[in-house]
Amino acid sequence: MIAGYDYLIMRWDARPFWTRTRIFGAALVIAGGLLLGAGGAYYGYASNARADLAKYQVAPVEIAPVWITPAPVAEIKPVNLAFIPESSLYSGDAGAIPQYLGPPLPEGFELFDFSLDNPLPAVAPATRMSIPALEIDSAVVELSIVDLGDRRAYQTPNNAVGHIPETPDAGEPGNGWYFGHTESPVLDEGSVFFRLQEVPEKLRAGRDINIITDNGSEQFLYRVTGTRVVHEDDLTLEDSGGPTIHLVSCVPRLVYDHRLIVDAELIARKSGN
Repeated sequence: MIAGYDYLIMRWDARPFWTRTRIFGAALVIAGGLLLGAGGAYYGYASNARADLAKYQVAPVEIAPVWITPAPVAEIKPVNLAFIPESSLYSGDAGAIPQYLGPPLPEGFELFDFSLDNPLPAVAPATRMSIPALEIDSAVVELSIVDLGDRRAYQTPNNAVGHIPETPDAGEPGNGWYFGHTESPVLDEGSVFFRLQEVPEKLRAGRDINIITDNGSEQFLYRVTGTRVVHEDDLTLEDSGGPTIHLVSCVPRLVYDHRLIVDAELIARKSGN
């Protein structure tokens, strides 16, 4: 027995330390440590990112007043101004000409009175969307519904802005909903709305942000009024009835379990191209 034991010890001492079994075991330990470290780092990043979501929310503001109609006066009277030779000032009905008090509109756009007396007509779906302040210019596609077996969902837009076809088209009354990727590192479906994250900061700085949609025959100009963030499970496609659009992308980066919603109101249109 002693000789047998001594023989085993001698064989053990004669073997090299880094055998294939030991190398494999060490690799597993190292890989496990790296995975634990990466998991802990991601958990910490995700917690901090979610805690920072408040920066994406800007309370909605009214674009008011966009239209001001002068009050009519029954009788028109000239009022002579003796101190200004050959001039006179008239008071009265100015023809109820609407006046725009907001920032200058892009060339070719005209204010669109979408009051109850002048309802919006049906228009063709938008095929392009641009946001000059963010240097965004993308095609717009109509999203279809895909069957996932136990449920159905809208397809994700591939390198384009996706419009939910059950919601109004741009330029129509009601709330139109448009989705785009913040980034798509796995599926490689583009990042058309990556810079949408800059909207809250620009609004706080007093910048006006225009969203322009184009359907080939008409362009519609929307002005951003505010932003908000909701959890992905709480997102609903509400409709307030007013002529608005809502742009949606995923936040925070690398977590993507919340949705940034940018709200905008229709204020002008441009016919022809």
